[in-house]
Amino acid sequence: MKKIYYIIIILLLTTLILFTNYKVLKGNQENTNSKKIVLKLNHDDTKALDYKDTEAIVLENKITDMKFDLKEEIDYHFYDKEKYYDNLKIFLDYIQNNFNIEINNKWKVQINKISNDYGLVRFVYYINGYISTNKAITFSVNDKKVEKVYYSFINENLDESVIINKVKKFKNNIIQEKKKLNKDETLIEEKTTYDYNYRTNKITYTYCLYFQNGYGIINNDYCSIYFLH
Repeated sequence: MKKIYYIIIILLLTTLILFTNYKVLKGNQENTNSKKIVLKLNHDDTKALDYKDTEAIVLENKITDMKFDLKEEIDYHFYDKEKYYDNLKIFLDYIQNNFNIEINNKWKVQINKISNDYGLVRFVYYINGYISTNKAITFSVNDKKVEKVYYSFINENLDESVIINKVKKFKNNIIQEKKKLNKDETLIEEKTTYDYNYRTNKITYTYCLYFQNGYGIINNDYCSIYFLH
């Protein structure tokens, strides 16, 4: 009988300790969250900026001796030498020879067929695999002829660790306000992106909520856009 009594006492003490620890952990979490910045939905830091002050300064060159057949599109993916080298060699060689840039897995590539005869081949530079930039190179292809190359900020270099650390610090100190969906609304996707602009030297955080309402219409009106300070 005494043995059962002692077991009950131990179980009660164990439960009390676990409950106390849970309350302490929960309290610490609440205190941590209370110190974080709440990012409001439908806030947009870019509203005050002029279009001309934020867009990339795009230069262009005419091309007369390059041909390329827009056989199929390539979705927007990071460059993979094994997958894309043979198909994109003509562009890779041009970029290397004219801009002294070797395209690697820090660049995303896309072939976008706008019509059967016209399309764009794009290369966009990313920092740390997820921070897009406006360092980009785009070729226009018309009727199997590469007509022009458009490029922006290809000679810009910076200490990328500063950008990476800013984004990490920002992530650790924010809470994104969310929309509470109605019963007839279905969540499709929550998308968060980070972009660095070489012209303004600003990092932009963008959050967008995509959901479908009861009529089958997809809504993407709930977004937040903040500059990282």
